Amino acid sequence: MGSDAAPIEGGEKAVTRYQMRLTKLLVLAVALTAASDAGAKKAQSAQQSFCRLEFYNGKRVTPSLFALKVGQRRFIVDCGLGQGGQQERAINKTLPKQALDAEALLLTHAHIDHSGRVPMWVKQLIESALLRKQKIYGTEATISVVKSLLEDSANLQVNAVERKKKWMRRRARKLNTLDQAELERIDQLKPLYTPQDVQATLPLLEAIKPGQLVDLGEGVSAEFSLAGHVLGAASVTFRIKDGKHNGQVLFSGDIGRPNALITPKPTAPKGAQFVVMEGTYGGRNHPPVGDVKETLAKVVAQTIARGGKLIIPAFSYGRTQEVIYLLKQLQVEGRLPDVPILLDSPLAIKLTAATRKYAKQYLNEEVKQFIAKYGDPFALPNLQVSESVEASREAVNHKGPAIVIAGSGMMNGGRVVHHAKAAISDPKNAILLAGHQAEGTLGRQIELAGQAVGNAPQTVKIWGEDYKLGASVHRLKGLSGHAGQSELLGWAAKHAAEARQIFLVHGDETQLTALSEQLTRTTGKRVSIPEANSFFELF
Repeated sequence: MGSDAAPIEGGEKAVTRYQMRLTKLLVLAVALTAASDAGAKKAQSAQQSFCRLEFYNGKRVTPSLFALKVGQRRFIVDCGLGQGGQQERAINKTLPKQALDAEALLLTHAHIDHSGRVPMWVKQLIESALLRKQKIYGTEATISVVKSLLEDSANLQVNAVERKKKWMRRRARKLNTLDQAELERIDQLKPLYTPQDVQATLPLLEAIKPGQLVDLGEGVSAEFSLAGHVLGAASVTFRIKDGKHNGQVLFSGDIGRPNALITPKPTAPKGAQFVVMEGTYGGRNHPPVGDVKETLAKVVAQTIARGGKLIIPAFSYGRTQEVIYLLKQLQVEGRLPDVPILLDSPLAIKLTAATRKYAKQYLNEEVKQFIAKYGDPFALPNLQVSESVEASREAVNHKGPAIVIAGSGMMNGGRVVHHAKAAISDPKNAILLAGHQAEGTLGRQIELAGQAVGNAPQTVKIWGEDYKLGASVHRLKGLSGHAGQSELLGWAAKHAAEARQIFLVHGDETQLTALSEQLTRTTGKRVSIPEANSFFELF
């Protein structure tokens, strides 16, 4: 016998090594078969899971797009437009195929990174003959505001495509390559959607009061609860109760600060087993809000005293209204100089009117008390609005002291660039940055130039030309609309008792990881950071 057949002593029988190996192989085969069967049953069970979460944005801040599948039905939460670099622009070009199955779309708020692809969704539903009775739900304030934001977004996209076409034609002529094929290639460039697509979207919008239960049919309902952040922003709680299944899933939306200047404290009903939570600033805290008014008062007084213009770049939705409210407080206190206040942004003018309309229902108690005592919080005796291009030119050319509020907030476009170009070199003037300035924006350039030390004069490039920075540069810190880390942890603590799992979204990986570590330590709950296009079976 060979070595494989050599007997092994033991018991009453001699068993060969060959026989033992054969036995082991048979046992392994049975185990693998059992594991395969178990895996197949598990996969089948997962496929048959009644409720599942679907994540489409991954570890990034924008764009927001989630879905909840209940049985064979799907509901989208937010449908945003990515803002940033090439990756976001690539994402913007398509929607997940699952989105066309959705029976309803629920908006947490109107910011474009949460609502900007809604007209794309409607457009694709129409083109695929799938538009039936779908609705787009949001709070009353959100629905009011989102109309203006989507119209503005569509116009920006149409204009951007036209500019790119002109640039491509000029370049092709210069290179002598403008033939018929090139013309056809250029003509194929299209905006993601047009103002006509926005008009087709409007009939689907349905306004919901905070706390009102929206019946989505077949045992599914949803509730909007105010989340702070901006006017009308909400968290959305799904309640699933069909006799066999009973559960709650909470989408936080963007969580505001509990002591924000004009928005209310974030709230959401307790009891959700699964929580989808934003973590934009999950790894850092913000300066206190309380110092903002004094900073503004000081910069205004200094600038006007030397006969200069104060340029305040501000986002049309939220930040502009906060700045006007601060100026109103200074006026009531007798600390606002008697100079023109120029609001140069058609969109901000519309959104300020909407904020005024919904102030008593959607702003915080402090603003409501202010209204009761002093009236309209956004009315200033010297406030002048510039809706037309001609009025904007007049505002840019205004001589003498003035306060100018114009978009965009990071100075990467909009009318504020014209104001900056005209004012930046005069040392009498000042620029007050009222929010975060991202890398690559004009606002960031000006911020860094203003921080530079030494005797060498600083220059800033505006539309390809260098301008000497003579104006003083200041920061208005503390107005972030997003909760910082400690505030996010405080929000989560209210929901931790019932929660089985927390999913972190709407933040880069560094911020989400920092928040995940803190949540795991403080709540003891399972915390997940979903990848893009990942699904989680719930129950």
